[in-house]
Amino acid sequence: MNKSIQTFIDVGSGYGKLNIFMASYDKIKKSIGIELVQERYEHALGLLKQMDSQYSHKVEFKNDNILDIDLDSLI
Repeated sequence: MNKSIQTFIDVGSGYGKLNIFMASYDKIKKSIGIELVQERYEHALGLLKQMDSQYSHKVEFKNDNILDIDLDSLI
């Protein structure tokens, strides 16, 4: 069975570089980064704002513990 991946989720996304990169792929409709460390999360938001690319609307960052997130709601 061939399923296409439309949502990329990076747990422990750090500064968010991988999420921003993955959003550039046409098949990826949403790229979500989940980071527990507040400083890294804030850095990721700043980097995304600096990038202001055509893919920025596809990227979302969350500052939370993965155990507290309903992953089904993200997809």
